[in-house]
Amino acid sequence: MAMSRKISGNRTAEDVLREYHRKLAENKNKVTAPKPKQIAPVKAANITNPEDYIVLPGRTHGNYSYLDLLVSNEKMHLGKSWYDAHKELQKNNEFMLTIRQFVDYLNLLKSGNAYDGAGNKVPKPELIKIYDGITEVKDPWRAEWLDAYFENRNNEQYILTENKAKAEKLQPCLMEDKTPGINLEYWLKNATPQGFPPKNIPDGKLYFWHPREDAVAGFNANSVRAYLGCVSEPQDSNSALGVRRAKKRV
Repeated sequence: MAMSRKISGNRTAEDVLREYHRKLAENKNKVTAPKPKQIAPVKAANITNPEDYIVLPGRTHGNYSYLDLLVSNEKMHLGKSWYDAHKELQKNNEFMLTIRQFVDYLNLLKSGNAYDGAGNKVPKPELIKIYDGITEVKDPWRAEWLDAYFENRNNEQYILTENKAKAEKLQPCLMEDKTPGINLEYWLKNATPQGFPPKNIPDGKLYFWHPREDAVAGFNANSVRAYLGCVSEPQDSNSALGVRRAKKRV
């Protein structure tokens, strides 16, 4: 019977080869922050206060892609349910961020390199302030809806976006609750093309509730924990729960 050749301690050549391929796969899947570039101001006809929006450069993740977006610095439509928030956004040709877009948005904020809709570079401290305002464990409670509704079809789970107008199978991802927790940094760098934590994500402090049927997604933070939850009732509402407006940049 052939035996594996030891090369260091108890490690064999096969062990080293497996480790090499594992790291190669991880690096291939890592998500870097969007690379902003100098932009022209958006037209006044499209938006009246472009300085209150950050430009999220378009990205492609596997089969999922989107064009440049404008994302509001502040949440709006506080106290609205997921359904009612969608209705309010549609009045102004706005929409919710998907989980994938939300991950890219957080990565952009962390990079400290972004432009507003008026074409001005946003100071790094301001970007970090927005990021901390979303993710930091502190009072007061903060929460925002994300554009993801979960539904079972023929014994398979689907994710519905664009206010349930677009449906696609949920790709392989972490499908168990972690309370605590998953590693926030790893999630942001290695999210699936649909934006979910991968199966092999290391432990961490970010709480995670995996998708359930007829539930929607949201991101929350308070003095005890921060968490990505895919278990909310779309009819829920709270005075601290709002939505981050997004527009297509034209």
